[in-house]
Amino acid sequence: MLLIVVPIFTLFGIFTSSFIFKKKLEEIRKELNLKDKMEAYRSALIIKLALIEVPSFFNSYCLSINRHHYFHSIDSFIDYCFFYLQTDKSKIHN
Repeated sequence: MLLIVVPIFTLFGIFTSSFIFKKKLEEIRKELNLKDKMEAYRSALIIKLALIEVPSFFNSYCLSINRHHYFHSIDSFIDYCFFYLQTDKSKIHN
């Protein structure tokens, strides 16, 4: 059962976080002040990363219960997503 639930929950968290982050970015572009934009961007990024972190914790819990190698691969995928989502200057300027 967990072999089906964990990847679905992980993908749902990743896609939902991306969707919400894009909606927040659309709202941020309407603001005029740079300080307000940076604060709004930071809060949107925190929400995005938190929505990915929840499936990561759930996966870690399932890994501690089962010790199945399948959960290691999902954990590696989540780690790759965090590495890919790192913020750098080019992402902030765009």
